[in-house]
Amino acid sequence: MWGQVFVIAFSVVSDALNIIQSIPYIPFLIESFHITDSKKQVGYLAGLLMSISHICQIFSSFFFGTLSDKIGRRKIMIFGNFALAITTFLFGFTFNIWWVFLTKGLSGLLYENIGIANTILNEICSSGNQALCMSVVGFSFGIGSVGGPILGGYTVHLDAKKGSFWMDELNYQIFERNFKDDEKQSFGTFLKSHKYIFLLCLLYGLISLVLFIKKFQIKKLEKFKLKNQIKILKIRFIFIFFDTIVPLLLFQEEKDGGLDFEAHEIATGSSVSGASFLFFQILLYPKISRYISPLNAYRIGVGANALVFVAFPFINSIHVRFGWQAGWAFYLTAMVLRSLFESLTYSSTFILINNSAKSFRIGGINGIGQTISAFFRAFGPTLAGSLSSWSMTNNAKFPFNYYFSFFFNFLLAILTIIVSFLVPKWINKRAFIRNKMKRKLKKEKQKQKQKQKVEQEKSEDENEIIDLTEKF
Repeated sequence: MWGQVFVIAFSVVSDALNIIQSIPYIPFLIESFHITDSKKQVGYLAGLLMSISHICQIFSSFFFGTLSDKIGRRKIMIFGNFALAITTFLFGFTFNIWWVFLTKGLSGLLYENIGIANTILNEICSSGNQALCMSVVGFSFGIGSVGGPILGGYTVHLDAKKGSFWMDELNYQIFERNFKDDEKQSFGTFLKSHKYIFLLCLLYGLISLVLFIKKFQIKKLEKFKLKNQIKILKIRFIFIFFDTIVPLLLFQEEKDGGLDFEAHEIATGSSVSGASFLFFQILLYPKISRYISPLNAYRIGVGANALVFVAFPFINSIHVRFGWQAGWAFYLTAMVLRSLFESLTYSSTFILINNSAKSFRIGGINGIGQTISAFFRAFGPTLAGSLSSWSMTNNAKFPFNYYFSFFFNFLLAILTIIVSFLVPKWINKRAFIRNKMKRKLKKEKQKQKQKQKVEQEKSEDENEIIDLTEKF
């Protein structure tokens, strides 16, 4: 079993590296294309760039999840890892903004191993070690969260001004492009030259829609409690929202509320956060989840993180008043606390989703879950980047200045907690255990009724004997 777990863990690490390695340098990547002269407006494109892979996942997640129920999990995982390797390699040859969107979009469209990994773990793990098995996903993601920022923040170079970002000379020789030519390319030209990715998205979307309608009728959807998945997976929105606005704030100049950080400085905080998440996920989460239940762990994690969200923008005031050491201490402390509380929610979401369906439907259900998650992750960065740029350019006073996007994130977290109380408690148990408990209770009730019937008949016989005795 643990050999399978290792393969799954390796796949999740790859996914985490792909997502997180770009977070520290995305603002600098956008800036290097000279699309805008103002740092304050970088957030619009940065948010959209972080969203594009998740937008494409909306079209393909359910397709791959359902396909895994038909042809097996292994084939889908192999294809996903191969697709991730190719698209990540192509991303390394970035020469303009459209190439970034193309490679990131293809990565999201063709890779769906997180949902498959959750399905496999749910199938091979017993109820007693479910929390430990699901924490493997979080642990693996934590490894990627440590390595990703180091890989992206410390190895990226920002000297190229012609538009190339990685491997400048090789990139230039292959594509023979320069930045002036890239500036002339319009969105319409991009659509014409890269139309196949949009056709592929449409194809996956149509296939998924047909499979969804055919396989999951309305009555069956009621059994799956799909609305509970939506309530639970809202957590994806608030965390990716926070991950988007933090680099955008730290990237700003000190007078605009930021710390004027470089990519490697942002990466340091992200790596510390990832290392903390790694520790909390594998050592603390299984025990806490077993003690207070996954649903309660989820609520505590969201509520505690809401406080981190609302406190983070004060980092500039602390930096200005007490010096850079205090600012750094605040930054690292906030990222560690964020990881601690996120570790309570990360694996809980997978457990609660897997508990919502029977095993023979779990691939499709995880596909639906990943589609919902991709939806929240798609629009989270876009909204976060837009709100961040708007709050930094509107010249408004507190709380509508650079604090606003963090306060908005705080309100989203509070709303998520409130909505979580609409999720029933039975979702803490796996479906077959709930059915087993129901059968056990049914048998106990039948035995109790039979016992009552025997006692009643015995009582009636005794009464008849008493009546006969009195007559004689």
